[in-house]
Amino acid sequence: EYLAYKLACIIQYPVPKIQFLKFGELGVISFNIPESVVFQGFPKDNLLNLLVDNKVFAKIAAFDFWIKSTDRHDRNLIVQRVGMNQYKVFMIDHEHSLYGVDATQPNILDFSNIIKIADFKNYIPNQDMLIEEANTISNVTDEEITNLVESVRSTSDGVLTEECANIIKDLLVQRKPLLQEKLIEWYNS
Repeated sequence: EYLAYKLACIIQYPVPKIQFLKFGELGVISFNIPESVVFQGFPKDNLLNLLVDNKVFAKIAAFDFWIKSTDRHDRNLIVQRVGMNQYKVFMIDHEHSLYGVDATQPNILDFSNIIKIADFKNYIPNQDMLIEEANTISNVTDEEITNLVESVRSTSDGVLTEECANIIKDLLVQRKPLLQEKLIEWYNS
């Protein structure tokens, strides 16, 4: 959860602030987003015209493909009102990414489980937006990935083991060059 948050921050993708909290065991806490609702209950009519960032769903798709998120749905997106008929969308709940619920090491290059985001294709007007976001993620250097994963590992109180950190680094590095192809394939399916 925390690592996905930090990755999103590097590429300036919309996530609410979270931090580590130790209350018995180490966990994360998300900060509240004022004037917000869960996307599931948000009226979708004319949605693209109401968004501050009309590329947000392309960003979400690209990010989820990159971090191997298998649980993106309309209950883990938050919509915040920021002005008269102006809204921002934030990603929350990254538990099912970066192998968060799978202790085994599945195929790093398998993109097939990322199916729940299919409903969001309606909010991505063209594949050029996906290409742009794939390029944004591809610009994150391998060194930045390594430094970030190691930084999180050093502050995770042993939750993120060296073995898991290495698997996650491999996943993030190896998926970057395939993002554009896989996103276009998904978009046209």
